[in-house]
Amino acid sequence: VERIVVVVRPDHAGIEAALPGRSVTWVVNPDPASDMLGSVRCGLRAVPESCEAVLVALGDQPGIRANVIAEMVRLFRETQCPLVVPAFRGRRGHPVLIALRYRDEILTGHGAAGLRGLLQAHAAEISEVSVDSADVLEDMDTPEDYQRVKARFPGEAEG
Repeated sequence: VERIVVVVRPDHAGIEAALPGRSVTWVVNPDPASDMLGSVRCGLRAVPESCEAVLVALGDQPGIRANVIAEMVRLFRETQCPLVVPAFRGRRGHPVLIALRYRDEILTGHGAAGLRGLLQAHAAEISEVSVDSADVLEDMDTPEDYQRVKARFPGEAEG
């Protein structure tokens, strides 16, 4: 992974301050109430044409490990499979690695279906990376989710 693009709300100063010195490109989603596809589109517009693929990772999945991403990138590089997703016990999760050849399709299509629509439209082009942790399926949508995840990483969620 050569470049990191972080899509944030207009009031993102707190997030940027929490990640000092990181080499990231900050992209503001002017419509933070939009669905996830809106943020993906903002991020895609910031990616140079020379990029081979993007890895769409959710900001609320702290359990994703580097080895999962490394395996996804390895599979993409070795097979040139244009869509790579992790799967835990047969269930697909995030992050999702997408060849940039789908950029225009994502920028203009799939509306309410989002990236799920892209995956459904190109089901035969997907490779799965089998993982041994449900972290690829879990995110934090509620305060209870946050407390559950915080308990798994004692000391790391502080500060």
